[in-house]
Amino acid sequence: MQRKGWLVPILVFLVSIICLLFYQRSNVQDSFATTTNLPPILWSKSPADFTKLTYSEFGLNFEATKTEDTWKLTAPVNTPADALYIYNILSYFSTPAFIEAIDIFGNNLLDYGIDESSPTLTLYEGEKTYSLVRGYAIDANHYYVYSPASNAIYSMEKSGFDSIQTDLNVWRDKQLLSFKKDEIKDIVLNLEGELFTIIPDVQGSVLKFTSPDVSSNVATTLVDFLQSAQISNFITDNMTPTLGEIYGITQSTHSITIHLKDGKSFLLTLGNVNEVENLCYVQVNNTPSIVSIPYLNLSGFIKETPAESTEEPAIK
Repeated sequence: MQRKGWLVPILVFLVSIICLLFYQRSNVQDSFATTTNLPPILWSKSPADFTKLTYSEFGLNFEATKTEDTWKLTAPVNTPADALYIYNILSYFSTPAFIEAIDIFGNNLLDYGIDESSPTLTLYEGEKTYSLVRGYAIDANHYYVYSPASNAIYSMEKSGFDSIQTDLNVWRDKQLLSFKKDEIKDIVLNLEGELFTIIPDVQGSVLKFTSPDVSSNVATTLVDFLQSAQISNFITDNMTPTLGEIYGITQSTHSITIHLKDGKSFLLTLGNVNEVENLCYVQVNNTPSIVSIPYLNLSGFIKETPAESTEEPAIK
């Protein structure tokens, strides 16, 4: 009778243990099932951590490197890079925000539009690299994105990759000249052989510029223009004699030379004026490049004669 009395409690205990084990196992399975599609944080960095980035898209390759705090484009051409544009790319991808893990085993990459020609962004932190490959569009707002590091496919908003353009001019620095006004020793204008000199003039705490031939306002306005001028269009990086003539560089009789206190200088050769677009074509430091900048007004420096008073100067 005593054995029969203990049998029921023992059976209840065993059934309870079995039910508990099944319950825990079910919870574990549910937990894994719900977290499988949660996107991971593959890396979390600051834009300042990166010293180089490369981007390739269907045969086009771009490379930008940072030396100290200066970004330079090293492919496809060697030229200063637009630091703000680079920063915007790094800001988005320094901690990539995935929406969902689509394929955590990276199977059948071609089904997602991933192959060797797919758009690929790689960020460099010293010797470490962080890459993402863009695949097909999932819908109007998302791409499939492949991470070689995790060998997985994720969904990602289009805005990040769509902000990366293949127009070389977008990557380039738009600043025409890089100098500070307090670094200027003098500026010499050569207008058809006639020279005009502009020198700095500190009036109290205000830095202005003067010239024997024009008012201080005219001289200071010109210096302000040169110091802040932005490139409107990059015409060519390989000026041929024909192009030099077409844009008025080869036969130019107008130039501006900026001498800095440290001995450096800038030579700006002024070409033709595009009055329709209100642009002026220029060459800097005798490089083989031609760019356009907003209309450069030099009429205040041109001395009129009675014969010339009714004519409009070639360079305004």
